Amino acid sequence: LGLELGLFASSIWNAGGSWIKPENASQRLLCRQISVTSAGRLQVTIPLPEGMTARWKDVAVLAVPASGPAVDISERMDSRGRLDWDAPAGGWRIMRFVAGNTGQMLECPSPNSNGLVIDHLSREAATVDMSYILDRLLSVRKSLDALKTFMLDSYEVREAIDWTDGFIDAFRTRHGYDPVPYLPALFEPAALDAAIAGRFLYDYRKTVSDLIIENHFRTVRDLLNRRGVRLLAEAGHGGYARVDALKALGSAD
Repeated sequence: LGLELGLFASSIWNAGGSWIKPENASQRLLCRQISVTSAGRLQVTIPLPEGMTARWKDVAVLAVPASGPAVDISERMDSRGRLDWDAPAGGWRIMRFVAGNTGQMLECPSPNSNGLVIDHLSREAATVDMSYILDRLLSVRKSLDALKTFMLDSYEVREAIDWTDGFIDAFRTRHGYDPVPYLPALFEPAALDAAIAGRFLYDYRKTVSDLIIENHFRTVRDLLNRRGVRLLAEAGHGGYARVDALKALGSAD
């Protein structure tokens, strides 16, 4: 009949499903801190932040003084969170930064597809998700035939300090400096000089936006185009502003 078919590429919103494993699910950065008031050798266990899921890993441990830059003491903490550090004189806040899954599931999914929301900052997660859907379709038909368009819903992962594996390296590549000493600004902007914190937060948000656009929308578009399928995307909308909407919309067909 000369008709073309479009397919909504998820059960509901957001992208993800029962086929998404924790390593490809959405992530966030969390922080736990303790205060140190006396100088000398410090031997203490820093607990994990509240809200951790089963999959997590330490990102950094920083000693934040009352003024000036934070000190990276990550190497002074073992895998169990036990810190052994000679604290200089003055007050310090020890901040343990940990990346872990958000645990967020799809919103209102169909029964057989309920599962984790993907990591929208990850090229691997986008590839795994879309390849699974395409392979399932092609397991019951010889070709995509009249199926010419896939639709991606809006990016509405709940508000969090967005994170992904390799975020630090991606940040360094884009901005030419190490973000680790400035991580306190993500939780307490007042922990750093206001001008410096503002500049870092701008760079952090820009990195998040770029990764979502490059590793989610563009990756899916390129994967689909190789199969002769176009991408339609509600790329300019989200739960709150965390992506350059015009640039994201420009990544769809």
